[in-house]
Amino acid sequence: MAWVWGEDRSWPPLSEVLRLQLPTYDVFEERDPVRGYQLMGRDAEVMELRTRVTRGDAVGVFGLRKCGKTSLVRAVTDWLDPASGIKTPGAENMASQACVIWLDAQGLDGADVDDVADELLAALRRRMRAAGRADVPPAQQGIAGLKSASQAIVDEGMRLCFVIDEYDFLFEREGSLGPVPGISRLLGLVRALSQQHQGAVSLVLIGRDPEHLSVPHLDGVPNPLLAGLTPMWLGPIRPPHDTEMLRKLGRRVGLAVGPETATLARAWTGGHPLLHRQFGSALREEVRLHAPGVLLKEPTDPHRERAVERFLGRQAVLDVDREIIALLSKRYSAAYALLLDLIESHDPAAAVKRSGGSQSSGMRVLRNFGLLDEATLALPKHLSWYVRTLLPTQARVAV
Repeated sequence: MAWVWGEDRSWPPLSEVLRLQLPTYDVFEERDPVRGYQLMGRDAEVMELRTRVTRGDAVGVFGLRKCGKTSLVRAVTDWLDPASGIKTPGAENMASQACVIWLDAQGLDGADVDDVADELLAALRRRMRAAGRADVPPAQQGIAGLKSASQAIVDEGMRLCFVIDEYDFLFEREGSLGPVPGISRLLGLVRALSQQHQGAVSLVLIGRDPEHLSVPHLDGVPNPLLAGLTPMWLGPIRPPHDTEMLRKLGRRVGLAVGPETATLARAWTGGHPLLHRQFGSALREEVRLHAPGVLLKEPTDPHRERAVERFLGRQAVLDVDREIIALLSKRYSAAYALLLDLIESHDPAAAVKRSGGSQSSGMRVLRNFGLLDEATLALPKHLSWYVRTLLPTQARVAV
């Protein structure tokens, strides 16, 4: 955004600059995790996770890619420990209620669990410096160093929260190498601290699903988290919050999102946060094409149907659909078969019955990932369109 010296050799009012230039910025295309109060449509989920973390639970936040898992956890940890994240207005006056150690596992280069522990220690050092602490823990001391540093924090009477984003990378390494050797030691350490200091130590794992944590044994020993991790599935944004998000973002770019547009967006995206934003972006593009002037509350309902074609042409939409199909076909064959049956069948209830009923494994998976409206048994239209239009026929028949 540029604030340009006017032809009359004066600065135009800031309100005029914003009025003219904000609509040219596509706010719908923002894809980085949002922070704290910027998170839209997830108030209930934030409160649930906040309760579990402050209670000292081990929680797994699971769901499809780009459904807002990291943003949800950040909203909780930024509130719990301002020193662990980006400062929000007034954060300097907020005392941390915990020490949050945040690690993104997809950036790990190490080959064993001590390397993972060293990365957690490095994250703890950064957090302590951000909090103005001089007593930062030593670096590169592996599991033993992490245990000592963690014990020192809880001995101070402070809560401790470990967050591992993209936890799947601890178990799915490049070259099909399998889990990080010794990963059970790290999970066992966190579990032991939680047992010894009940309510003071929590763990949040963020990933696609809990399959890696459901096995009875890790590294040849009992899985420390078996039946000890509470899964929290993050699905689509529920009505009416999806419409509220679309309208709020639309107002920022000069769009007046109408009720028919909101209904159509829900049908096509299913409320998936990224796809809902993509629909808004396609709508903005369509409206600007047919109303090229400065947009001031331009009604969207007359443009809604043409926006669908632009939405389906978005690369982000295709990427999400490919990921869903790849995940289900590779790991959840019953859910994949049910998905295809639901798309081809004129009687969704009969398709569910053929799969084994509402409590079948296929139904459970589709529900967990938020791919099925339980009341109507309807799938998001973007997914049905992808399967019918772009998925090879042989891939559908081979199930």
